[in-house]
Amino acid sequence: MKTPYTLALSFTLLSAAAAAQTLNQGNNAALAGQSFSEHMSTTAVTGSSGASQTWNFATIASLSNLSFVMQSAASTPAGSSFPGATVAAISGDSYNYIKYSATGMENMGATTTLATLVYQNPELVLKYPCSYNTTWTDTWSTNFSVMGTSISRSGTSTGLADGYGTLVMPYGTVNNVLRVKFTQTYSDQSMGVPIAAYTCTTYYYYKPGIHLALVQTSTLATTTNGSTQTSYDTRWLDGSYVGIAETVHNSIGIDLYPNPAKDQVTLVMGTRGGSVRVDLLDGAGRVVRSEQMQANMGLARHELDLGGLTAGLYQVRVTAADGSQGVQRLVVE
Repeated sequence: MKTPYTLALSFTLLSAAAAAQTLNQGNNAALAGQSFSEHMSTTAVTGSSGASQTWNFATIASLSNLSFVMQSAASTPAGSSFPGATVAAISGDSYNYIKYSATGMENMGATTTLATLVYQNPELVLKYPCSYNTTWTDTWSTNFSVMGTSISRSGTSTGLADGYGTLVMPYGTVNNVLRVKFTQTYSDQSMGVPIAAYTCTTYYYYKPGIHLALVQTSTLATTTNGSTQTSYDTRWLDGSYVGIAETVHNSIGIDLYPNPAKDQVTLVMGTRGGSVRVDLLDGAGRVVRSEQMQANMGLARHELDLGGLTAGLYQVRVTAADGSQGVQRLVVE
């Protein structure tokens, strides 16, 4: 039987780990100007839920690629149809409109060559802040037209951050990953007549500081005329993305804001508490400033003075007493 001390220690470590993998607008929201490249496969790999998991995607094979860029929603041709959206993910002729805010990431709709979907009631895809065991439920709806046929779509989505741990990818091992299980149940109707019903379950694997899911793997069941077909899809961020290169070996998830910064920057990180060294490195890798701080368990914040620094690219590196580290790029203006 565990002693009360052992139980308390287990809870402390669990709480610290969950805090280290907390997603928020600052460390998760995609920004205008960012570009991404994903690999795609027609398989679905999930793995187990729970604490301290290892999810192995090392041998997954890419069948095709998808590239897209983020642009300010207001600057796109159809931006006025999505007044609440902050960015649009653009791939070819497809525009997916997204709203990021302090409370979460919402799907506002999309435009393609075939249809325009404007969500009358946006879909909450990710709740902020999000850490292990965070959950949410949201109802949503949209109307659109395909080849002259008007279609009404409505559904319910549920999210659960059901695990955290290590993600093994073809390019290396990523620590401090949070997995989110997202389930959508929705249906289409035309003039009150049911057309199809859908159930889609997607697992997203997020790393704080990387502004797109490292992996998303989905299973979609589509029922029409009493017959159900199931399809599978897995997408993963290419290993050349700069955020992966910076954080693939980091065990401490950190974020900086504002970034770019001028006189001061706020460092946010998840720690188990204790002494933490904060180093500021220039473009040549030289330590130009170093500070020691005492962090509380959970999310810790530290103000870093940038006075007297020349404009350019720097790195902020944090090192805990146990040797674990986190690194994040910083642009000083």
